[in-house]
Amino acid sequence: MSAISLENVYFKYDREGSLILNNINMNIDYGHITLLAGFSGSGKSTIFSLICGIIPNLQAGLFKGSIKINGEEVYKKSLDYITSKVGMIMQNPEEQIIQELVSDELAFGCENLNMDPEKIDYNIKKYADMFMLNLNDTTRTLSGGEKERLIAASILAMGHKIIVLDEPLANLDMRSSIILMDKLEELKNNGYAILVIEHRTDIIKKYIDKLYYLDEGKINLYDVSILDGNFSSMIILPKSNNIGNKILEIKNLNYKVKKKTILENINLDIYEGEKLLIKGENGAGKTTLIKAITGVLKLKKNMIKSKDTKFKSKKWYKEIGVVYQNPNYQLIMKSVFDEVRFYTSSDEEAESYLKRFNLYEYSSLHPQLLSLGQKRKLTVLCALAKKPRIIILDEPTVGQDFSSLKMICGEIEAYHENSNATIITITHDQRCQDAFCDRSIEVKNGKLID
Repeated sequence: MSAISLENVYFKYDREGSLILNNINMNIDYGHITLLAGFSGSGKSTIFSLICGIIPNLQAGLFKGSIKINGEEVYKKSLDYITSKVGMIMQNPEEQIIQELVSDELAFGCENLNMDPEKIDYNIKKYADMFMLNLNDTTRTLSGGEKERLIAASILAMGHKIIVLDEPLANLDMRSSIILMDKLEELKNNGYAILVIEHRTDIIKKYIDKLYYLDEGKINLYDVSILDGNFSSMIILPKSNNIGNKILEIKNLNYKVKKKTILENINLDIYEGEKLLIKGENGAGKTTLIKAITGVLKLKKNMIKSKDTKFKSKKWYKEIGVVYQNPNYQLIMKSVFDEVRFYTSSDEEAESYLKRFNLYEYSSLHPQLLSLGQKRKLTVLCALAKKPRIIILDEPTVGQDFSSLKMICGEIEAYHENSNATIITITHDQRCQDAFCDRSIEVKNGKLID
């Protein structure tokens, strides 16, 4: 008996005219790690939502077919019932974090399963150590990668024999990614059933036993050897040849949250026309540095100076384009078209951008109804459409298949070549790190290291 089986599944959202899933048949077996791959927006997260009960409990749509867990039909079962059988890690970890403290978050799921208190204490310490989490940290101060690690630790601590993960490596550094995949392989060898939805196949291909590929609503089963050539590669782009004068100067930058030091004595010069890659493990302080540069954080005067424009002035904000880690915080208009049109000089220009980013067919849709990968493409599009002097990108390729990754990198590079804009990037995606790098710096424990 399969752990999870989908039989003749058809599905369309109420808002969509066409089927998202068209006669899906797939089996997730115990003792296997199964990969579900496919283009961004192809319906992978819809399958995740159906398995986990998010559809129809939280999202509506038209459904036909059968979804079984351990042979039992579960469509229309309550979320409580399904999550007692399936551990799920969603695309956006912030949607799963409930508690204020890391220790309480790790305990929460275990307590809801009526686990023995001694077992809960053991699991909290075990998985906090495994995923390098400080039990006394507040969850709101964690980086995106640390939040991803916290949710992974919390789900694994609950001991589900079936685990479903949607883009679990999206915000993880290489060390954390390997820790998670090694643990999943250990669980697989102990008879667990694991389904992973992931675009970073360069990391996970050696762990995969079974591969499904979703394309235009239809699914096919492939031999895992196809991962060696078809779904992952490296993007190499030319280095900048017109690096100019200093455009930004950071001096003695320090930042704390309560008593926790996030950045310490950062000194950095950034130049016109360069592509600067900021490297470092999860929680090192990279995103906080980005927030400081964008003017989001309250800092002491004179820590950051701009060459031509007063830092944090109205003109400054007009001259920077930003892609933050979580696209949900940036998409505020009523439709995808309105989101782009806000930054363009004409309807025609907005339509041109949408076509280039393969988002034109979603023009009338609310931005929050897009998939994570589509939201990410939209925020990159808007940052470019603003025509800034400095573009700041925090994990810009999350949720992207290789085709979309090439497109995004190509659009950013074309803008860079035409405008000589400065590009500042954080990414753990090794497929494209070189494309964003003339020069790299590393942040470690809040400090800039050589």
